Amino acid sequence: MAMTFAPELLTQVTLALIKAVGQFSGPFFLGRIIRAVELSNNGLVLSNPNIRRAYFDAFALFFCTLLSSLLENYARWVGNHMGVRFKGILVAELSTKTLSRSKNSSSNSKRGPNPKDDTSSTDGKIMNLMTADFERLAKLSIYLDQMYSYSFTLAI
Repeated sequence: MAMTFAPELLTQVTLALIKAVGQFSGPFFLGRIIRAVELSNNGLVLSNPNIRRAYFDAFALFFCTLLSSLLENYARWVGNHMGVRFKGILVAELSTKTLSRSKNSSSNSKRGPNPKDDTSSTDGKIMNLMTADFERLAKLSIYLDQMYSYSFTLAI
């Protein structure tokens, strides 16, 4: 399973690392803007190099915030794609197991009725319960990038 989802997991880890570094762009550029405005003595004149630097920093702040948002959405898309594939694999395995169990129980019923073996009702219940659990696991993979991102943010 790990090799099946290795590219997606690697993509999510990479995006989470970039996002974690990008989270600090806001305070960094805001601090530079404030310093540039404080250093400008003659007001907000565009010829002042400090004010030009402040405008550049404001644009960089906007660009970094936009990039962070795009990367977060892409990481969630990758997680959603991975979750759908994961759920499909698990449902296919469960269906195969249930069908083989039903086949084995039908061959046993030819020998004689077994009152303890009521597979017709339990197979449907098992499929229903397990599919709901698979849906929860699929939703977990969507937000897996946040776990990486918060870990990287704490490390930085």
